[in-house]
Amino acid sequence: EWGVVVWMAGIATYFMLPFEPDWRIAGSTGVILALMARLLHHKDVIKPGLIAACLMSLGIACSAWHTSDTKAPVLPDYERSYTVTGWIKHVEKSGNRLRWVISVTEMDDPAPKEWPNYVRIRVSSETFSAGDFVKVRARLSAPPDPVVPGGYDSARAAFFKQIGGYGYAIADPQAARAYRISRVDAVRQRISEFRYDLADRILHGSPEPTAGLQVALLTGIRIYIPEQQNEALRLSGLAHILAISGLHMGLVSGSLYFVFTFLLALFIPLSRRFDVRKPAACIGILAATAYLILSGASVATQRAYIMALVVFMA
Repeated sequence: EWGVVVWMAGIATYFMLPFEPDWRIAGSTGVILALMARLLHHKDVIKPGLIAACLMSLGIACSAWHTSDTKAPVLPDYERSYTVTGWIKHVEKSGNRLRWVISVTEMDDPAPKEWPNYVRIRVSSETFSAGDFVKVRARLSAPPDPVVPGGYDSARAAFFKQIGGYGYAIADPQAARAYRISRVDAVRQRISEFRYDLADRILHGSPEPTAGLQVALLTGIRIYIPEQQNEALRLSGLAHILAISGLHMGLVSGSLYFVFTFLLALFIPLSRRFDVRKPAACIGILAATAYLILSGASVATQRAYIMALVVFMA
């Protein structure tokens, strides 16, 4: 059981290193240490140390590989104008304006291999929503470094989200023709479109004072919450309730689990022959998966989903 702890120690070590290790070297080191542990299996003193070193090396290799795999093109540090075409992946508020995260399908410059995967653009238009293909002229540059030493590093955060440019629109966005995109991107585009369509239906069919909160708790989209409610949640220390995590995942999947356990137990012949908790747990897993996708799969939601999955699998 200590293997997971040692593996995590390797991951933590990766983040403390002053340089970027090569995942191939770290992985090869782990394999060599594993072979040495196998050859020296009769050495009770040496073997545990070799296994621990092997797991740490593999933890470092895993982290380095993830970073290498995440790496995507980034625009130059200086600001300049670009014409960006793509589909809107995410929408959020930025003061009185909106911020779009656009999945880039075409740019007027630079070369295609240097196009960033995503760019984040501030816009004033509310004509378009997530999932729409748009064309916009914008001033863009690379995500900025920390303002002060040790401060928030937006460039680092953007790197792991594969956002290669920040900026603002200098012309009204226009509708663009739908480009052929990869199957994975097509699924993402459909999910994003469905989430915002659902949010729109809730806004039009629910009481105005609570519609924004309903949208936030169901889809993870917070831009429709009135500022007064946001301020009230912050002052009362309840703003964390808006982050879809263990509480929300437990209520959704756990409620369905107990309801279906009760309903299946009503069928006496079935409940006598089978453990009805198992199919109920499968329904709980399906509910948790659906909620994960519907809510936008933030880091907090992914963590809660993994915990729910472990419980239901058990």
